[in-house]
Amino acid sequence: MKEAEPLQDLGLQFVDTLTRIKLAQPLWVDLHKKSVAFHEKLRLMSGSYSDYLDCLQRVIDVAQHHDGGAKDLAPILTKIYVKQRNMEGKLQNFCKLLNESYNTPMKDKIKEWKETSDYLDSKNSKEIKRRSEEVKKAVVETERLKKKVVKKGKTKKQGQLCDAERSRESML
Repeated sequence: MKEAEPLQDLGLQFVDTLTRIKLAQPLWVDLHKKSVAFHEKLRLMSGSYSDYLDCLQRVIDVAQHHDGGAKDLAPILTKIYVKQRNMEGKLQNFCKLLNESYNTPMKDKIKEWKETSDYLDSKNSKEIKRRSEEVKKAVVETERLKKKVVKKGKTKKQGQLCDAERSRESML
């Protein structure tokens, strides 16, 4: 019986790990959905930012060609424009990297994890069912041999009974 305990512990650890994986899947899926939504909002913001900078560029062009006091504003607005264009480029780069390096690989991994956990779960269920059938057969065989020993009192059957009981106990 002592030899079966490590196997039971290992089986329980496997089931525990598989359960944790299955419980964590919705969290990963939720993280991925939120990340995709964040990417979409950044992409929309990048488009709005680009429109804003185009408008700022038109204001700078008007200020540079105007004879009034707006000509003094043109260099200041140009500096702001250059810095903002730099920020826009960084935002677009971040948006692209977020999608290519995070969202797409995570989607693939989540699909792979789900398939793997489903496969392991089905394989584990089949193994448990098979082991359960083996134990049931061993119990039935042991009971049958017990009845024969009680009825006939045969010593040969008693040895088989002892062997069957040991076999059953090792399965548990």
